[in-house]
Amino acid sequence: MKGLLKVLLGLVLLIVLGIGLLLLLVNPNDFKPELQALARDQGQVELALKGDIGWSLFPSVALSLPALDVTALDGKPLASLQKAEIGVRLLPLLSGRLQMSGVILDGLTLDWTAPADDAKTEPQPDAAESTRGSGAAGALLFDIGYIQISNAQIRYTDPAQGRRVEVRNLNLSADDLVSGEDFPLTLGFELALFEEAQAVPQLLAKTQLQTRLQLDLAARRFSAKALELQLNLAGAIFSKPLDLTLNADIEADQGTDSVEIKGLELALANFLLQAGIKVVGVSEQPLVTGTLQVPGFDMKQLLAALGQPELVTQDETVLRTVGLEAALVGPAGVIGLDSLKLTLDQTTFSGSLSYVLQNGAQRIKLAGDAIDVDRYLPPASDAPEATADASAAAIGERYSREPLLPIEILQGLNIDADLALASLKVSGLAIEQLKLLLTADTGLINVKQVSGQLYQGSFTHSAIIDARRTPVQLDIKKKITDIQLGAMLLDMAEIDRFSGRFSMRGGYQAQGNSVY
Repeated sequence: MKGLLKVLLGLVLLIVLGIGLLLLLVNPNDFKPELQALARDQGQVELALKGDIGWSLFPSVALSLPALDVTALDGKPLASLQKAEIGVRLLPLLSGRLQMSGVILDGLTLDWTAPADDAKTEPQPDAAESTRGSGAAGALLFDIGYIQISNAQIRYTDPAQGRRVEVRNLNLSADDLVSGEDFPLTLGFELALFEEAQAVPQLLAKTQLQTRLQLDLAARRFSAKALELQLNLAGAIFSKPLDLTLNADIEADQGTDSVEIKGLELALANFLLQAGIKVVGVSEQPLVTGTLQVPGFDMKQLLAALGQPELVTQDETVLRTVGLEAALVGPAGVIGLDSLKLTLDQTTFSGSLSYVLQNGAQRIKLAGDAIDVDRYLPPASDAPEATADASAAAIGERYSREPLLPIEILQGLNIDADLALASLKVSGLAIEQLKLLLTADTGLINVKQVSGQLYQGSFTHSAIIDARRTPVQLDIKKKITDIQLGAMLLDMAEIDRFSGRFSMRGGYQAQGNSVY
């Protein structure tokens, strides 16, 4: 045993002596020409180092880079760096543990332009294949004293799309980064999106983020606790700057393919979204569960904060209380809202909504109590309206050729709707027990039922619109029973000259998509 110990001590001594001789005899700056030639030959770039490279090998592999510039062979600047320092302890690295004193990047600048031609990219491995067999055994553990990135500037230009993305003044700070343990992280930057050659960005987002991050590479679990995100949004798409804040706790488990967001609060002006969301099967068929709540807010006040035009309504008091409550439900591959309660001023809707991720199919079931639509319409204008005859005369035709139905939109619909209202007032008409049943599937729209009670009578209509065919085919059926004409005309046009009951039954077929 003593002999083996002596051998091991001798080997360690030899390694230490070898490292010492390497540090004394080898100067990394002697390899600058080789590094520059390698960058030119293999990377097709020019590398300019503006100082000496500092380094050490024991007890840590430490490297200090001077200011450097990277340019294309034609002289176009690609990247630059003011300073970089990194230190990795050698012995822990040999045992599969990344232990670093720290990492510093200062003044990093990147300028990347997408290639103009449609260069073929190498096929990427399937996500499921890339994670298969990558369990805890191959995970690299890390222990890093600190990471500091300061004053980084990144620009990406896509000439084909006429867009430019800039990340400005990026600063990141993290301390005591250890595998499987929480560590504090702060991040700040400005994100600017430009269209074409515009000098003013379409979007400018000043971002500040802080959280306690955990990276457990062995267990493939990640979390961000007490996450606080603050955004100041400006740019051409906003008439004035807008502040947005987000708070949440986020946990992701790659092993169970799940993500959970707890205590989510998204605040924008007077709008607040509160939620708790869990997603299982993220990479395949996601199953989403949780809750959503939007406390009542003033819609007109929100639009004003967003810099949108004022909504002028006949009743100034409408749109002052808008709210939402719902439970997020499955099944897998479907985003559903159940136990839905939607508040619009004095009107309450309840029911459910769902959206199928694979084919975009929508299922809507809502029932409301009472609503007066006239209150939400813009005030009547004193200006005379142009008549259809005048419009037709302007183009030298008696009837318009303008399409009546949006064919492309109808062909893309996949909807199953069941809507009901206990009471509806519109254009002065009072309708009770209004019901709408409708299905739409890739251009075949079946309005199964439009029914209600109207002035002591009732109506029941149905229609089939087949937008799959050219020209469009329409089949309409109407049935009206015992409506009191006098009361209806009095409400609609303040005409008190008629009395009696009105009933009718009819069926109509038509084709085409314009009057002419």
